[in-house]
Amino acid sequence: MTTTISNSNLTVQINHFGAELFSLKNSKSIFDMFYINGIVFYILVAVLFHYIYNNYNANKVNIIWACISIVLAVILGAIFENESITLNKTIAVFFSIVAIYFAQ
Repeated sequence: MTTTISNSNLTVQINHFGAELFSLKNSKSIFDMFYINGIVFYILVAVLFHYIYNNYNANKVNIIWACISIVLAVILGAIFENESITLNKTIAVFFSIVAIYFAQ
């Protein structure tokens, strides 16, 4: 069972699980932009991984990559999603930096 709410530009469907499904009329042009950006950044990640694996041990690379992911998730969440930086997030970032230091 789904409930549909719509106007001329946006359709929202709420299924029986409470999840919202959005559909924009101009989603093709938005999809193309995100698709191309995704491919470009995926290639950059592959090049970065190649560089890192050639210069560091595999165990250090995984620690560094995980810690960078934590730090970027907190920073980008605060900038783009207006998430608050709580004490728990600050402690997580601190320990991720400490983990990189001790892995070296």
